[in-house]
Amino acid sequence: MSLLEDNLGDILQKARTGKGITLAALAKVMGLSPAQIDQIEDGTLIPSPDQLQSLTEHLGLHAQKLL
Repeated sequence: MSLLEDNLGDILQKARTGKGITLAALAKVMGLSPAQIDQIEDGTLIPSPDQLQSLTEHLGLHAQKLL
C-alpha cells in the first residue's frame, strides 16, 4: 500500500471525524462498543458485511466503492 492510499479504517475514521461524530455516538447507533469502532478504524477488527453496510450508511459512504 502506498502512502497515498488509505485503508478501510482510515476512510471510516476520516468520514466519522469529518462529520463530527464521536466514537461513542457511532457505537451507540451501530449497537457496538466504542472500543469495537476504534478497533475497526485501526484495522484490528474486521467488520461483518452487515456492519460495513451500516457503517457506510451512517457515515454517508458507498460500501461498493470501498471494496
